[in-house]
Amino acid sequence: MQNLNATEEQLRLIIREELTNALKKEFMKVRLTLIPEISRKEQKEIEDLYGEPSFDEADSVELSV
Repeated sequence: MQNLNATEEQLRLIIREELTNALKKEFMKVRLTLIPEISRKEQKEIEDLYGEPSFDEADSVELSV
């Protein structure tokens, strides 16, 4: 096994980044459970009014932490 030397600040940064990523994933799970389900008819009405979202729009959703 390799020994890694990291400063306290580097460890804090790594831990902060990992916690941020974990929290983002958990918040996304919570948000997904809070989204109300809609019928296929309702979904079609939405798509008729506004069109289907492009993949770019769907991928650009970000969480605010």
